[in-house]
Amino acid sequence: MDDVTPEQTEMLLQFQDLTGIDSLNRCKELLESYNWNLEMAVQDQFNQNEGREQVMQQHTGQFQTPQDQVRELTRPVTVNIFHPQQRIFYASAVRRPMDWITWFKWLFAFPFRFTFSTAVDVVVFFYRFFVPDPRSRVTDPYGDVRSFIDKFEQSYGYMHPHFERMTYSQAMQKAKEEFKFLIIYLSNFSCEDCKLFNTTCLVNPDVYEFINNNALFWACSVETPEGYRVSKIFRSRYEPFLVVIGLRDNRLTVVGRVEGAQNADTFLQRLRRIINDNQSYIRAAKHEADDRKLSRRLIVEQNDAYLESLKRDQEKMKQKREEEMKKQQEEDAIRRQKELKKQKKREMKELKRTIRESFPEEPAAGDSDALPLAFKMPSGERINRVFKRDDSLFLVRNFVFCQPCCPPSFDIMKSFPRKCLPNPYSSDAKEMDVTIAEFGLLKNEMLFVQQNFDNSDDESDASESIAESLEKSEAEKFDHMEDEVMSTEIIDSDDSESDSEDDDLIGDELDEGFVVTNEE
Repeated sequence: MDDVTPEQTEMLLQFQDLTGIDSLNRCKELLESYNWNLEMAVQDQFNQNEGREQVMQQHTGQFQTPQDQVRELTRPVTVNIFHPQQRIFYASAVRRPMDWITWFKWLFAFPFRFTFSTAVDVVVFFYRFFVPDPRSRVTDPYGDVRSFIDKFEQSYGYMHPHFERMTYSQAMQKAKEEFKFLIIYLSNFSCEDCKLFNTTCLVNPDVYEFINNNALFWACSVETPEGYRVSKIFRSRYEPFLVVIGLRDNRLTVVGRVEGAQNADTFLQRLRRIINDNQSYIRAAKHEADDRKLSRRLIVEQNDAYLESLKRDQEKMKQKREEEMKKQQEEDAIRRQKELKKQKKREMKELKRTIRESFPEEPAAGDSDALPLAFKMPSGERINRVFKRDDSLFLVRNFVFCQPCCPPSFDIMKSFPRKCLPNPYSSDAKEMDVTIAEFGLLKNEMLFVQQNFDNSDDESDASESIAESLEKSEAEKFDHMEDEVMSTEIIDSDDSESDSEDDDLIGDELDEGFVVTNEE
């Protein structure tokens, strides 16, 4: 149902309400088969339920030929013509007194009149069988209506009821949509009764004002194909002919007929009686339509609110998924970065281990070419190493690099004169091949190792290495202090034992002296 517009949704709900079909998909299929023509779809559905023939053909939407257009404009509209409660009014004939002479004439002329009318009807029947009535073929229903209006205004002026300039089918549809009465007027300009009715009734201000205020008015001449077709639908016997159509039980129904010429007061009285008797049905139908429209509006508003809420929820879910995805990507990036750091540390440790294994043995301090050097690390730890005078500066840098507390990036500084040893990342290879003696390092000289913070990673790695070295040095100091405490306790225990032995010796000597003294 996502491809249905709001207007089509309203028509769909109205069709379901009128027909009582539970399935919305079935309602949609029916409306699509009628090209979303609600009137035709509902009417055909009613006819089908009542077992009658469907008079509404499916609307194709586009007119391929003029005949298709005429067929669409003259499409018959289902209307209940023979309603049992409709009011029918005929023009009252003038009753003349009949004496015996008149009765004799009427009885004498009756066989001749009957024979003549029967013969005429038979001749007309066979004639029309071979030569059809030209009025039976509608070619221009709009033109028939306009020609009647133009001729009426030329003959009787412009003060008349408001004529609907549309076809009969369109006038019926308009009356049903606007919940108004529709008055169908069929006339014949060659009929004297029609001329009298037009002159005395339709141009009367009271008559046309009442009609304009209470109903729609559609008129046509039976001399034209459109008027002749409508006269066949309502089975009019003679003109002038008027029929009043209104809504009863949601169906267009003929609620009154007026046939024959009559004066304005009688016609207005009869017309007012017909409309007043059926006004309540029109109001009830309009009230029901307003209720359906309100219900549809509420349903549409609820659907719009639900769709809006669903859209907001979907946006929130989408935003939440994006945030979770972004957070997951950040966590993955941090995890990859940590793994890279760990891998880098492992590679660094492996490299240091390889360099340490390939490092030459430390010469003795008493050798003539031995040169002891001291290194002050960034963590404060001091490291001593004996090199040979002809060792290269690259060997010195590798020794510092292999230390656990060495930062990833560092420089080795000479204190006096202040000078930096060559760095392989910023110096030539020839400078790194310079020997210790050539560079001017002295015996027992203190060299300072300074860390370089080229980027945040180096800084974090350096701080981590320094923290590790500090923890290691603190642990070594703690072990050394424990060893000193243990040795101190051992010495104290030995001293106490020796003191006790001395006290025993002194006591023995005193006892011996005391014994000697007593002997003396």
